[in-house]
Parts: sequence; C-alpha cells; structure tokens
Amino acid sequence: MIVTLLASLTVQSADLPTDPARLSVLMQQSCRIQQLDRQGGAEPDHFAFCRCLDGELAQSLTPEAYRAAALGGQGAIQGRGEIADWEAARLESQQVFASLPEAEQAGLGGHIQSALGICLGG
Repeated sequence: MIVTLLASLTVQSADLPTDPARLSVLMQQSCRIQQLDRQGGAEPDHFAFCRCLDGELAQSLTPEAYRAAALGGQGAIQGRGEIADWEAARLESQQVFASLPEAEQAGLGGHIQSALGICLGG
C-alpha cells in the first residue's frame, strides 16, 4: 500500500474535489479496494482499518498532502473508484505532491508508516 500511495503521489481540474469530507470518502474507498486486492474478503471487512488509516492521515498530513494522497488513491484503483477520470486524479495528485516543500515530501512515507502501524495495532 505504501508503494502504491507514494507512486500515485506525484492541471487542477475544477471537478476534482478539494473538500476534506469528500476526500475522506475517496481515501476510504480506495483503501478498501486496495485491501480487497491484497487481502481478499468482502469490502465491509476493511471498513474499520480504512476509517482508521484515513483518520490518521487526515490528522497528520497537511491538507495539500492529504488531498494528494486521496486523489492518488483514486488513481491507483484505476476506474474502480468514484472519480471516473482516474488519470486526471493521478496527475493532479502528482502535481500537488510536487508542489509540497521538499521536507514534507520526504516525510510522507513516515506519516504513512506511522498510520499503518497505529491502524494495524502495532
């Protein structure tokens, strides 16, 4: 998941969301789909983990980095998410990520690792 998120992060379109509540829905959805791909089961099996991951990232990332992660997640699931133009979401994610300060870019992996550790109970 970390590699997928980082690879997905890197033309702001008027129809790509900026609202934190909407981004949260998208983040959780892409998390559940990625978890289904990796762990199997049913989508409800991953609700708690993805809610936790979303909450931890929303709290620890800046709004811009959180938006990049949420849109990048939609890009990573390639058309299986709520954003039909997943390529535009991925491109926007990459552009937002590239506009972040270098230190923030470098620290993103640590935030994701920390959130994963918390949400996996470790």
